[in-house]
Amino acid sequence: MRQLISDLKHRARRLHERALSGDAQAFEQVRALPDLRKLDLDLVPDAIQRRHALSAVARELGFSGWSHLTRVLHDRDLRDAGTLMHRESGGAYWNIWLASYIEASSIRAEHGGYLLGYKSQFFVVERHFIESIELDPDAPEWNAIGRDWCKPRDWGAWERITAQAVRARLGRGIAV
Repeated sequence: MRQLISDLKHRARRLHERALSGDAQAFEQVRALPDLRKLDLDLVPDAIQRRHALSAVARELGFSGWSHLTRVLHDRDLRDAGTLMHRESGGAYWNIWLASYIEASSIRAEHGGYLLGYKSQFFVVERHFIESIELDPDAPEWNAIGRDWCKPRDWGAWERITAQAVRARLGRGIAV
């Protein structure tokens, strides 16, 4: 996971440099952050800092900010998993949403599927959803984690699945 976080920091460094050099797309990506919307960046373009770019990268991945990203990816704190494992198009699939992990785990065990996290909630999905978020539902890592991304049996396998999810979310534009 260290390499993944390092790659994400590098992505944020490039975003920051592009935003400061006048790249309109990078500038708007960073400027979309709530704490920067209220600033008149035309008057103070140097107000964009590296921490803003880190936060923009984290939000692109479905986390509330950089500290949230590191709590999930580095510390493996999945009490609030963000939205990394979900996409807006996910509503097109038959998913079972639950507030209780115990209930979600029981349903997954009884009916099969994959248990994923969305913020502080849980959802059980079928293989078609996994394919829709550009992950391989037949990857051996899913069996290694017990098809439970929220409380995996094997953290190494969880890290590989999570790195693949990050790559898919960022359009494969990151080496992990």
